[in-house]
Parts: sequence; structure tokens; C-alpha cells
Amino acid sequence: MYKKTEKLQNKIEKIKSQIEIIKKENMTLNLDKIKLTLQASRYQKIFDKSYISMWEEDVSEVYKLIESFPCKTAKELSEYLTNNPDKIKKTIRRIKVIQINDYTVKMFNSTSKKELLNSLRKITNIISYPGFIKLFSAMKEELSQCSYETEAFTTNGKKLDILLTVFLPGKGKGNIIISMIDISERKFHEETIKKNLNQSKEQKQKTEVLQSILFSLTSSLNKEEILKSILKEARKIIPYSCANIRFLKNGYLTVTASHGYNKYGAENFIKKSSLKVENLGDTKKFLKSGRINIIPDTMNYSGWTMFPETSYIRGYIGLPIKWKDQILGLLSLESDKINTFTQRDAENLEPFANAAAVALHSSHLFELATDEVLIRKTTEITIKKSLKEKEILLREIHHRVKNNLSLIMSLINLQSGMLPEKINPLIFEDLKQRVYTISLVHERLYSSKNLSNVDLESYLIDLTESVKSSSIFKPGISFIIQIEDKVELEGNILVPLALLLNELIVNSVKYAFPEKPGSISISVNDNGKDHIIIFKDNGIGIPENIETSPSQLGLFLVESLVSQINGTVNFHNDHGAVATIIFPRK
Repeated sequence: MYKKTEKLQNKIEKIKSQIEIIKKENMTLNLDKIKLTLQASRYQKIFDKSYISMWEEDVSEVYKLIESFPCKTAKELSEYLTNNPDKIKKTIRRIKVIQINDYTVKMFNSTSKKELLNSLRKITNIISYPGFIKLFSAMKEELSQCSYETEAFTTNGKKLDILLTVFLPGKGKGNIIISMIDISERKFHEETIKKNLNQSKEQKQKTEVLQSILFSLTSSLNKEEILKSILKEARKIIPYSCANIRFLKNGYLTVTASHGYNKYGAENFIKKSSLKVENLGDTKKFLKSGRINIIPDTMNYSGWTMFPETSYIRGYIGLPIKWKDQILGLLSLESDKINTFTQRDAENLEPFANAAAVALHSSHLFELATDEVLIRKTTEITIKKSLKEKEILLREIHHRVKNNLSLIMSLINLQSGMLPEKINPLIFEDLKQRVYTISLVHERLYSSKNLSNVDLESYLIDLTESVKSSSIFKPGISFIIQIEDKVELEGNILVPLALLLNELIVNSVKYAFPEKPGSISISVNDNGKDHIIIFKDNGIGIPENIETSPSQLGLFLVESLVSQINGTVNFHNDHGAVATIIFPRK
């Protein structure tokens, strides 16, 4: 008895484990399907904003159930379901609604999508079973589309006549898309005038055109192509003699696309047509209301504006193209015969006009994005060109300054050769070295990549080399340059700093080593906030009680120059002269 209980318990645990696995797999599959649903934003916009009822449904389980029925063909399946209504009910329950649009809630007189989805059994009954048989037969036959008329009920019990179109992706390849058009009023007129067959054909044609225009939305964002498509597809719904699309801007309706006017010799007139809305009779009123304007006979209608070039027009229907509450323009269909257009034509064209508005709005957004990209590219090119011109100009300025300073040094050389014997020529040598120090900065800026910063280490090497080649230099003196990290300085900082360091180097070379040569070291580091330069020689040191007065030009220049870079300088002796220079980082 105990063993049987244990076996039973093991079986129960095993079944529970399998149920959990199945739940997880189903959850994963459902999530994947939801993620794949209407991924493209343009498709989603058409779905959400359509003025017809749109459904998306998962029928993967329906395909599986249909395959289990004892039927090889679609005809056999139709007969089987007709004779077994319970099987139809069972199959319907396998359909899973993924999403519906807002218009569907309105059409079925429901307060919310949730309420409508919870009332699906109320809106379908046995009357609609023949329609489901057609749908399941189309799935069995693996058709891409099927349309049929059926009946349904609103949530408050009102009967609706519906034209239902199903777009099938193929067996197991994705969800189905269903469009429902309320044809209750049309059916009422059909029953009255007994033209069911003609009206059915018309509605089928209307659905095909709507499908075609929806396809054009996804296949192109080019406004010209969309406009041509609208005029072409409109003719499938209502035959016309000629047609045009006018865009509304600043109170004017301007033709942007037209068709059929060459037959009447009015093509050039229409293409150049731009008319003020105020001067177009009843057009202003209909544009403001957003309603369709039908004129059965233009000759006997006071609100029609007649032009000699278009006097052949006798019938007219105008559809405002609206995006939400904004009037984008006007679609005009014209005929050379009276009584061509009817109220039924207006009803057929209304969803078409809505789809056309979605297409044109999407195209407009694309044009705005394209223009924005073009403006940015143009601006970028202009900026790059301007920067290049400024770079060339700046290089030329640095080059000319360097050349002018070289000229000054040449003049100093000429002048020093004409000095009286009592004047010390080293005065001119110091002056020439100072001019060269500035010239070297401009030479470095001229040859640098960014024209604004100069590498301090390479500059100091060049500066010390220039001192070595001057007449004041004493053989045997060596230079040591130590820079912890790479330091780049702007020209307005480097010029006073370079002059400052030049004075310290020249002073050390002249006075620090009266008896024997030594070394001069320059080290650079920073504390995160300031640059710190320590200048040091191992000479005789700085004399005590020395004053930085104009008579001591070198040290006087050092203190004057350090103030120009918002820095400080401190002198002391430590086995030679030491100068510590501190100034802010950039």
C-alpha cells in the first residue's frame, strides 16, 4: 500500500513538472509573437489610426485543429463544418485576439477595448458561422486573403452588417490582420433597391483599393509616388474623367498632382493652378467642416466656380484630406457628365481619403527629416570650410610674425656690427635672444596641428639649443629637461613663460659658473590645479640681498612676466640657484 502511494505521488510530481514546462514554453511563444507583432512603426500607425475596424489575431492553434479534422481539401472542410456546428464553435475558441484599434471599440458601441474583448461571445453567434466556415476553408486552402459579409452584434445588442476582409500570412508564418467595415446602411439600401450583387462587387473593389493604398504607405515615402498612387487607386473605386490633389498652404489650394486633363487641353492650366480658398465658393465651407462635397451638376450650382479652361466639368466630388483635425488638402474627382457622383460614392471614398492622409502625413514627416539632414550636412560643410580658411589664415599670421621677428634679429645683427667700442655688444646679443625666444613660439604654433597649443618639452629643447649656439654660451654647460607628463600650452601663455625661462637660462649661463662649467635643470610637473616649474643650476647661487629692480633687468623681467600668466616665482639657494614658478593650469 505504501509503495503504491509513493508511485502515485511520483507520477503527480512528474505531471506537475511537465505542466510547468508547457506553461513556460507557451509564455515564451506568446511573448515572441507579441514582440514580432507590427514591428514597423508605419504599420502600427496605420493600424491604430485607421477609420475602419482593424483586428490582429493569433490563429496558430486554429491551423493545428483544422489539420486534425478528417478533411483533405477546403471543400471537404466546408462540408464537414457545416454538418458539425459544434466543431465550428470549438475552432472559434482557438482564436486569440492580440490587439484591436480604437475605431473597433467605437464601432461595437463599447466603452473600452477590455470590455469589448470580454464581450466577444455576445457580438458573434450562430448567424456568423457561415463566415467562419469561409475563413477556415481559406486557411485550409492556404489563400493569402479572403473577404466575406457577415453579421455581428454590438455590446448593447444592435445588429451590424459587416464586410470582413482577412489577410492571411500563410500557414504558421504569423498573425492574421482583419479589417471590418460597417455596411449596415449600405445593406439597408441594397435590400430596398435589390442590387445586392452589384453592391457586393463594389464593396469588394473598395476593400482591394484600400489594401492597395495601405501597401503604398509601406512601400514608399516619396510624396510624388504616393500622390500618383492615390489618383490611380481612386479610379478603381469611382470612375472619373480627371482628378487632382491640391495642398492647402497660407489660404491657397495649389495643385501638386493631376490626371486626365490632357484629354481636354487643360493640363497646363491645372498644373499652374493656385487658388485662394476665399474665392472658391462652397469649397471653403466644406474644407472647414471636413465633409465631402458632391455637386451633381456644376452648371446649375451657384457655389461652383467656373473657369473657361475647365468648362467641360459637369460633375464633381471633393474629399478633404485630413490628418487628425488638420486639413492637409483636397482630392477633387471630376466628370464631363452630370449626376456621376452619389452619396454612396462618398461613403466608399471616405476610408480611402483617411488612408491617403496617413500616407501624405508620413511622407511629410520623411521630407522634414530629409531636409533636416540636408541642412545639417550643408552647415557642417560650411563650418569645415570656414575653419579651414581660418586655419590657413592663422598659419599665415604665425608665419609672417616669425619672418618679421627674424627680420628684426637681422637688423640687430647689422646694428651691433656698427657699435662704438665702448658699448658692450652682449646687450644686443641678449636682445636678439629674447626676440628669437618669441619667434620660436610662432614657429612652433605655425607647425603644430591645432595652431593653438605647443608642446612645452619640444619647445624647451629648441630654446636651450638656441642658447648653446649663441655667443654668450660657455662650453661644458649641460642642460637637463624633465617633464613628468606631456604639457601643451597656448601661445598667450607660452610667450611670457618662454621669455621668463630664457632670462633664467641666460642669467645662469652668464653668472652661475665663473670658474668651472656646470649643469642647468628644468623640471615640470603639476599638482592637479597648477603647473610647477623648478629651474635649478649647480653654480654659485644667488647673491644675498639682491633686489629685482630695473637695474637688475633679468630678474625684473622674470617677475614682470610671471604676473602676466597669473603665477608666482620664488628664488632661493640650494647648492646653486633655484627658481620655483607656479601658474594655473588651463
